[in-house]
Amino acid sequence: RPDALRPTPSALKKATKMVTAFEEKEDWEGAIQHVQAMGEKFAQQSSKLFDRDYYRLRRIMEVAYTVDELRRNQNEDGNDSDTLLAKLYSGQREGGLLSMNEYDVRCFFLCPDDRMVHSKIVDERCEQMLQRGLLRETTELSLAGALPDMATKSIGYRQTLEYLTRQGYARESDTDCFWQYVKDFTTATRQYSKRQMQWFRKDNQFVFVPVQVAQNKELRVTAAANDIRRMASLPHTVFHSKERLCSGSLSAATREQNEKQGKGMKVYRL
Repeated sequence: RPDALRPTPSALKKATKMVTAFEEKEDWEGAIQHVQAMGEKFAQQSSKLFDRDYYRLRRIMEVAYTVDELRRNQNEDGNDSDTLLAKLYSGQREGGLLSMNEYDVRCFFLCPDDRMVHSKIVDERCEQMLQRGLLRETTELSLAGALPDMATKSIGYRQTLEYLTRQGYARESDTDCFWQYVKDFTTATRQYSKRQMQWFRKDNQFVFVPVQVAQNKELRVTAAANDIRRMASLPHTVFHSKERLCSGSLSAATREQNEKQGKGMKVYRL
């Protein structure tokens, strides 16, 4: 189980309403301050978030509101809220692979070796989604009432709905609106990719495996697979001391390169 409580229905509803209000006002700082006032555990957890990560902030709120409910109502299994609070955000999932000592768990992150090239690939995939019918799919699902609320907030659907339902439609200005839509879609996707890299860089359980994104698919997949196969075959102690935690390892060099390349992404243009 995750190292956080399953939220109650009322906590889910309250957190969703609160986060939506902050998001609509674009008040990220206010949202963070609201969570920090809920207690030290939640303040610490929110300090780890990247800017405007409302999804994870909402999750922290859900847990905080659940704990608050437990403070007022004794939990059915007899655990008091203080005991549950002490177990929160321990970094260890109950029943997860890393808690099972009988297993030798090794985690790998396939990391693009060139973020500029990788961003171009991300843009191309977004354009392919458009060519394959994203606009038609979104329109049909929306008109049929078959788009779940969560889906309307996801990257791709959200930008498409904003474009399709925009106010003041005029045929003569549609070209500019369409290109702005494409720009918003690709930018949001690249930003999410950036956050993924940041999340994995902060997790030292993962070994970074470089992927030569400029190579053709067969070559880059084979090279990455060979790196993983080599490290998976190492003895447990050698893997963790020489590959996962060693400052001179391939993983460490890949992490460092990935972070350094981030500075150069400021000049990236679609």
